[in-house]
Parts: sequence; structure tokens; C-alpha cells
Amino acid sequence: MRNDLYRTLDDEYHTKEMEKIFGDEAWHCQFIEDENRKKIGFIALSLRNIVDGCLSSPVAYLEGL
Repeated sequence: MRNDLYRTLDDEYHTKEMEKIFGDEAWHCQFIEDENRKKIGFIALSLRNIVDGCLSSPVAYLEGL
């Protein structure tokens, strides 16, 4: 699914990034399933220290959908 969303990135990059994400408590990834429990998508969220237009920190950030 990540390859479909981020087509310009190679498998090695995806592997390294996913290892980082799964080891970081500031990130959360969740699969989205249809009524038959078939995985049809995913959502990736993080807490960022800085986001344009936000004055507070940390900020919830939608990384990918």
C-alpha cells in the first residue's frame, strides 16, 4: 500500500522508514478494512514538534492516508 501512495520511493526506503515508525511512540499506523475485513487502506499519524500555522506543540499530523 505504501508503494501505491509513495510511488517514487524504493523498497529499501520503505523498509527503513517502517522500522523507524514502528519503533517510535510518536507514530501510529492503522489499516482500514471493509465489512469483510479486507484491508483496503491505511492511515499514518504522528506527533510533530513543528507544523506550519500551529503555535502549540506537539501537533497531531496526518502523514498518509
